[in-house]
Amino acid sequence: MHTIRFLAPLGTIFLTSPFCFGYGGGSAALPVECSETVSTRFCGIDPQTMVLDPDGAVLTLVDTRIPPTGASYWPTAGQLWNPPIFSNFGAGTNEWTARNLGIVFGVALSPGFDPDIYVSASPGVFGYFDPAIPGVIGPAGSGGIYKIDGTSGQISNFVQTGFGANKMPNLGPGLGNIHVGSSHVYATNLDDGKIYTLTSSGNVIQSYDPFGANQNVDGSYATLGERTFAVAMNPSGTRLYFSVWLRDQTRTNTSWPATTGPPPANPNNSIWSVAIDATGSLIGSPQREIVLPYLPSQQWSNPVTDISFSPTGTMLLAERIFLGDYGQIDVGHRARILEYEKIGASWLPSSRNWDLGSTVFSGIAPNAVGGVASDDDSHTWATCDQIYPGGIYGLTRLPFPGNFLAIRITSSIPITLPGVQKNSMGELDCMNCNDPEVVGACCVTDPFGIDYCVIVTQQECYTTYTGIYYGNGSDCVNIDCAYPPEIGACCFEDSGTGWQCQDNMLEPDCLAKANSTWYINSACAQIICPPQVNEGACCFEDNCEWICLYTTESECLNMYQGTFYLNLPCSDIACPIETMGACCYEMNGQVICDFMSVYDCEELLGAFHATKTCDCIPCDPLPATGACCYMNSSGIMTCGILEAGPCANLAGVYFGDGSVCSNVICCAPIGACCIEGLCLLASSAQCANGNGIYYGNGTLCQNVQCIVCFADIDKNGRVDIDDLLILIGAMGVCP
Repeated sequence: MHTIRFLAPLGTIFLTSPFCFGYGGGSAALPVECSETVSTRFCGIDPQTMVLDPDGAVLTLVDTRIPPTGASYWPTAGQLWNPPIFSNFGAGTNEWTARNLGIVFGVALSPGFDPDIYVSASPGVFGYFDPAIPGVIGPAGSGGIYKIDGTSGQISNFVQTGFGANKMPNLGPGLGNIHVGSSHVYATNLDDGKIYTLTSSGNVIQSYDPFGANQNVDGSYATLGERTFAVAMNPSGTRLYFSVWLRDQTRTNTSWPATTGPPPANPNNSIWSVAIDATGSLIGSPQREIVLPYLPSQQWSNPVTDISFSPTGTMLLAERIFLGDYGQIDVGHRARILEYEKIGASWLPSSRNWDLGSTVFSGIAPNAVGGVASDDDSHTWATCDQIYPGGIYGLTRLPFPGNFLAIRITSSIPITLPGVQKNSMGELDCMNCNDPEVVGACCVTDPFGIDYCVIVTQQECYTTYTGIYYGNGSDCVNIDCAYPPEIGACCFEDSGTGWQCQDNMLEPDCLAKANSTWYINSACAQIICPPQVNEGACCFEDNCEWICLYTTESECLNMYQGTFYLNLPCSDIACPIETMGACCYEMNGQVICDFMSVYDCEELLGAFHATKTCDCIPCDPLPATGACCYMNSSGIMTCGILEAGPCANLAGVYFGDGSVCSNVICCAPIGACCIEGLCLLASSAQCANGNGIYYGNGTLCQNVQCIVCFADIDKNGRVDIDDLLILIGAMGVCP
């Protein structure tokens, strides 16, 4: 039996410090339910003392169930969601604070219902803090693992730090991460680089040195290239996967150590695996599975701090920024979420992308802070910086089947926690119950007009994403969201709540509901629900054919978008109406088609197509025009936009289709010019150069008579002494 629970919604909080908050009270928020998330975090700095706040929360349970329950509300994609959260405040020594747990990073839920929560000490993951400060090292020591009862919330030391039997040897660096299986717990030790195997009761039964490095527990961090961190068992329980830290943000060219075998072509942080025998012990040599790709334009990446297997068997990896051996608050934007899938014997990058957070670096959004997990429906939860623009940090859900850079925020479900700073979230785990919802493809258009597809339940598609649901079992691979199907409002009768209307439904989904009516391309605000029953003839066009049906007025107007004739049978109406049809007309240089009466079309000087709709007839395009230089009635050369034919009729010059007058220079005005008895059209300057007689701009040759007067040698229209002098000057022998 699960206990009845209540999680206080955001706003009803008990303030422990301006940086660290707790929600709810006592053990009322437990047990952890399917699809809820637990996450470690930095407890913050006390503003009064300016040192680490021992009373700040280091572990938070977040009610990430969708659909939400109790006091929670539905999230909206791309907007901050504030679901109930819980850190067991008010429980004294069982509060999930630094005072009771120290600085922790690794977190894991035990298998099964009402799971226990395990967290592991990692004093340096958020920065270097003096171990003597209260809250840095918890009661179990720097190598301790804590078990939190899944029903009561009570904290117990699962394993304590020390060098005796059933102790975890560690002198300061702490643990990397932990994995909790059905019968064994595995932990990586940052002090000696080994992986420790513990029974479910906390007995240490093995320390596995994957590379035979024989590093001592001396208070220093294990050697780079031999330093194990993330750890997770594969779904079949046959191999344990772990990460090896070689390079980070300040040590960008560390050499591949000889103990780990021949170096790869691009040495970097890596993922390995080792076999697990029937007793839970690790056996044999480790196998290198993946060498992580570099960050863009770099030769390094930050180390992998979390490994998680999705319900489909893919491997999710979360990186976290480190400046040397220590993390640091207020640095970020250089850590990724990566996914790999097993193809044959090799792990290869999956086709899915997981950009997260608003800050972009070299074309990607690498804002992970070290934690990743999947819910039953394969959505990816991750701790994240800049989950929302404006310096907001916390955790975020990335939709299945992945995202791309432009929708990394609008498709996510971001959750902020009070007091969280940049790089101050830790690892997370999500409770899986192997009980996936019935889901399908959902096409969404985000506020910026970008289309994308997610796999969610029908209710989440409509409520969280305001999308179009393609039916249970449908897949985004086979859907192009840029060309969505026809949708509409669905009016139906619900047995519990009565008549309901739901927007954006496909016709089959609507008609599957009781007493339903589907209204194509309509919204609920535009229809009457329940529908009013007024019957008659409905005349409508379908695929360029006119159809008449006897139906209700609501169905005629909303489903068929037809013309309704109340109480008339189809035999009594004209369908279609001959005076209605498509009209092609010109407006602002474009051909437009509208369905209208023949009379309205005549007023627009349009081409009318009786009984046709615009979808069924092509409107002839406007003829091509261009710049034309021609002489107007005043004899002035003018440029106008004409077709080629009319330009030629005006004896003009056509400069080509699409040419404009602003790019054309027309010639000077012309008129009739008589030269030696011949008339031709020329400008006044041209006529003077030819010693002709110019009759004025715009005059035409057919309107003048050119008279030849051979005695008028100088062609000035008079025979006088000047002509005689020209003749005398020309006397002599002809050449």
